[in-house]
Amino acid sequence: MIMLPNDRRLEKSVETVLLGATGKLDSLGLTLLFVGIEQKLEAEFGVEITLSDALLMSSENNPFQTIGILSSYIIHMLEEKISG
Repeated sequence: MIMLPNDRRLEKSVETVLLGATGKLDSLGLTLLFVGIEQKLEAEFGVEITLSDALLMSSENNPFQTIGILSSYIIHMLEEKISG
């Protein structure tokens, strides 16, 4: 597992901003986060979900703004995959 330096780690809060001027992640950090989440979801649920969608990334209402929004998006994607 890759560990970020303390000043680059994300606060564990639904309000933590991921992207933008107040976000702590650059493009590499966001990619590493996506890969980690995707691997964990596949290991835990046996479901492949791709988070790095270019159309979503460019959208003004993308689901990667905060941890809370991302979590809701992932839950929605899991529910769709599992229920068929």
